[in-house]
Amino acid sequence: MILQVVCGPDRHDLYIPDDYESQDDAASCANENEGPWTVLRLKHEVEKVTQMAPASQRIIHRGKTLLGDNVLLSALKIRNGDKLMVLGKRVEADTDETYKKLVGVERGTIASLHQKAHELMEELRGLEGGYLTSEQTQESLNKLGKRLRLFSEECMRALMTLDAVDLTGVDTSETQRNINREKRKTLVQTVQELLRHHDALEDRRVQLSTERST
Repeated sequence: MILQVVCGPDRHDLYIPDDYESQDDAASCANENEGPWTVLRLKHEVEKVTQMAPASQRIIHRGKTLLGDNVLLSALKIRNGDKLMVLGKRVEADTDETYKKLVGVERGTIASLHQKAHELMEELRGLEGGYLTSEQTQESLNKLGKRLRLFSEECMRALMTLDAVDLTGVDTSETQRNINREKRKTLVQTVQELLRHHDALEDRRVQLSTERST
């Protein structure tokens, strides 16, 4: 599912795997990006798009502040398309040219990829509904396969673009370099998550194609 994160004047799409509830029984993990989806894990995901440390975040969902870092998201009834209002203090690095380049990739290329991922997911869900004939479904699945391949290629180009960003500017302070490095890292992780989302959709597409052809 895709959530809309609102932080001041900025809006970001935040992707959460559709099967996040199935991870509720997973053992606790030292890596905050693995294990069950809790409020704390959500805060770390929000940090990737807002540059706001989890400790300083106040997340508001449907008028209520999310309290308790260990609370499972499944218990909060968060649904696809929901809006999260985020309050707190974030890093002010908008004057750095390298940082602005990274933000440009985030708001342009990566935002577009999020939207396409959502559209591909909705299209596959429609086909899984079984409203078309087998022949129509197969034709649509073939077209969807082509769009998924193009989506994967766009993700790879985004990774290449991020890799090409120079973080070693002569006039850039070490503190700012670290900020830029972390920003690029979070954007790379976001694109990698989109690629995993692509793989999951492709698996579902192939499975549906097999089912409809038998």
